[in-house]
Formats: sequence, structure tokens, C-alpha cells
Amino acid sequence: MEKLGGKICMSKTAVPQMGYFAVCQDTEGNAFGLWESDANAK
Repeated sequence: MEKLGGKICMSKTAVPQMGYFAVCQDTEGNAFGLWESDANAK
């Protein structure tokens, strides 16, 4: 993502027993979040 001009604002972070999230910013400055469900997250 960063190679194409985006930015990782908060890298992959665990939410215990729920999953993971990350916050990014696209090339136009728009922030967005990503969520991955995983009951085994620590």
C-alpha cells in the first residue's frame, strides 16, 4: 500500500478474542479501517 502512495496510520492491532484491525489512509487523505475476525486473537 505504501508503495502506491497510501499510509498505514495504525498497524494491525489485536482485539483479544475478537479479531484484528488496522487504520490506513489513501492517496487522497481519506482514512479507513480494516477488520479481520479471529476468535483466537491475542
